[in-house]
Amino acid sequence: MNVEINPTIAVLVLVAILLVFVAALLVPRRPRVAHVPLTEVKLDGIRERLDELEKKQAQNDHDVRGIRMIIQAMPTEKTAQELRLQVSEVTGKVDGMHETLITNGHSLRRIEDYLINVAIETVSGKNTKAPAP
Repeated sequence: MNVEINPTIAVLVLVAILLVFVAALLVPRRPRVAHVPLTEVKLDGIRERLDELEKKQAQNDHDVRGIRMIIQAMPTEKTAQELRLQVSEVTGKVDGMHETLITNGHSLRRIEDYLINVAIETVSGKNTKAPAP
C-alpha cells in the first residue's frame, strides 16, 4: 500500500490550517473586561455597606460606653442601704425636732399669755409692781 500525497492538496490543507489560525487571531474575542466593571460595581457596593456597618459599629461602641458610664454611676445595693439608713436617721431627727418645737411652742404661748395678762393688769392699774423675771 503505497499512498501518494498530492503536493497541491497538502499545500491547500496547510494554507487552510494557517488561515484558521490567522482568523482565530484576528477575530475579536469577547472582552473579559466586561466582567471587571461588574466586579468593580460589586466591590463598590460591598465597600459602601462596609462603611455603613463601620459607622453603625462606631455608634454602637459610643452607646455602649455611655451605658457603661451610667451603670457605673448607679448606686449599688450597699449604697442604697446606706442611703436608707441616712434617711431613717434624718427622719428620726426631724421627728425629735418636731416634738421639741411643739413643746417650745406651748412654752412660748404660756409666756406670751403671762406677759399679756401682766400688761393688761398694769395698763388697767390692778398691778402696781413690776413683773418678776
